[in-house]
Amino acid sequence: MPVNMMQPQLKPSFKRVSSVASFSHTGKPLFSVIGPLLAGLFIVSGCSPANQTEQLFAEYQAQLSQALEQQPLPVDPQPMPVMPRANTLRSPIDEASISLLDSMRLDRCRAGALIAERNSALGRLRSPSARLYYEIDLMQALKECRQGSVGDNPRLNEALTEAITHKVEVLPQWIERVLTNSEELRSALRAHSSPLPPAPHPDAQSSLDALTYLADTFEKVHANPEVKVPLEDYRKHFRVLNQSDYLPRFWRTQQQALAWISSLNQQLEEAINKSTCVDKEQLQRVHLHYQTHIQPQIAEWRTTHAELKTQLMRMRDLSSEPRWQTYLNELAGELSHAEKVHNKTQVHNEKWNELFTTNCTNNQQTAVRADFLL
Repeated sequence: MPVNMMQPQLKPSFKRVSSVASFSHTGKPLFSVIGPLLAGLFIVSGCSPANQTEQLFAEYQAQLSQALEQQPLPVDPQPMPVMPRANTLRSPIDEASISLLDSMRLDRCRAGALIAERNSALGRLRSPSARLYYEIDLMQALKECRQGSVGDNPRLNEALTEAITHKVEVLPQWIERVLTNSEELRSALRAHSSPLPPAPHPDAQSSLDALTYLADTFEKVHANPEVKVPLEDYRKHFRVLNQSDYLPRFWRTQQQALAWISSLNQQLEEAINKSTCVDKEQLQRVHLHYQTHIQPQIAEWRTTHAELKTQLMRMRDLSSEPRWQTYLNELAGELSHAEKVHNKTQVHNEKWNELFTTNCTNNQQTAVRADFLL
């Protein structure tokens, strides 16, 4: 039954920050005075951040806003790519058939049992992933039959040869059906409503392993239909993708990380354009926080994304459906949020260098004080 896979436009779990300015009796923006206090109260009170991106960026934004004596800017995520509906990607696949008499003769080999199971009530309702395994397994069983005593019958031998040839021809179509229609893969490649939690995710490595295994399997079977695929391994990796929320949360994390880093870039750009005089030591402390906490996490995401991109681009190349190829490019390829996070982070580093170069820092502040004292 087709499932509507249109990606809902989910609200981010973080809120837009008000741009209304308030000032304390010191003349500084009120945020620069109470921002760190609120951040500290947030942590001390036991209210842990809702997700990894909020934990990572909220404190950094507060420190940067205080150092630059600015109001923090809104954090607006870009929309997630929209997954094409499964039924729009489902093309008919020609089925082979065999007479009742011939199927009875196949009872003497394993193929007969497989065909009987395929024609049962449950067999007709197989999921795309289960159907692909059946096609692979049946080809092996038909070859075993042909090599056995059943193959001694010339007419039956010819029928088996034709069936095997047909199965080989349509196997790429069954692989594509799994890529575009299997609920296991679609659930793994659809963004969750929430990003990754602050703690390490227990399914991170197993999810990466599952994608790698499936990409390997699809390529091997596509190139050589005679490859044997262990059923237990096949089921295990599909089960991981179906049950784990690691990959869906990773896609959402990258979307929100892009929103945060874009907002922070704009904040640095405004400070550069205004040539604001700020305390150099405080600015260096904020930059150290960025180097110590933000950069390592972004680098870790980059490593994860590189692996995901490799496997998903391998799967993309096995599909002939342009809409699915576009979706994978937007989710994990050159058009993805993760790629944009990498590019925006490079810009962020450049803006820090520019800020240190253009900021008047303590020297100009000292000169102003000297002029005032004279």
